[in-house]
Amino acid sequence: MAISTNCVFMQGASGDLSTMSTEQTRGIEAFGKAMGTQVAELAGSIETKKSERSRLSGMKETLEFTTRMSFENPLTQVMFSTAFFPELATALMSEDLLKNTIRPRITTILINQELALVGGSGEFFCEHGIRLKQRSRAAETFFFGYCNGHHMYFPTIEGAAEGGYGADPAVSWVSLGAGEEMMDRALIDIYTMLGSFMFEVPTSQ
Repeated sequence: MAISTNCVFMQGASGDLSTMSTEQTRGIEAFGKAMGTQVAELAGSIETKKSERSRLSGMKETLEFTTRMSFENPLTQVMFSTAFFPELATALMSEDLLKNTIRPRITTILINQELALVGGSGEFFCEHGIRLKQRSRAAETFFFGYCNGHHMYFPTIEGAAEGGYGADPAVSWVSLGAGEEMMDRALIDIYTMLGSFMFEVPTSQ
């Protein structure tokens, strides 16, 4: 059955994930077709309902951390220009970064006091999204990566200790524990919008 509707593609906390293809799904076209088929089947099973009282609230914050390596050194800038696409390296070299400061963003939306959507400006390791979902008391919580800018990888503390691509300072510029702090901030924002606190929680600007 053909379904005519809008479609939103959500890329979650995928900083340490990769695809596991089979012979039937090897290659971008085969994998995309298999994914599309699965999405269409799930879409056909969804039951929609109208809320008796529609409500939308949101909070956005910019946090500040120090970088794990010095970007004041011109050799560091050259290294990144050769390690990545030169255009990407140039775009990411902000005035803050050249002062060894990084300012990632976290955005939290609560729909009808039930559905929480959290967006972070980078590639977060999957455990961040899993833990956020486990700790949230919204009926459903979804995490979006690559939102409102891109501040490279956000590994978990455990992931940074293990090392490897996505966890090393070469691609994870933000200080250790920054990902956990951002998830805590998102959780506070969710609970604030749910009305769980009896006092006003200060927010970052």
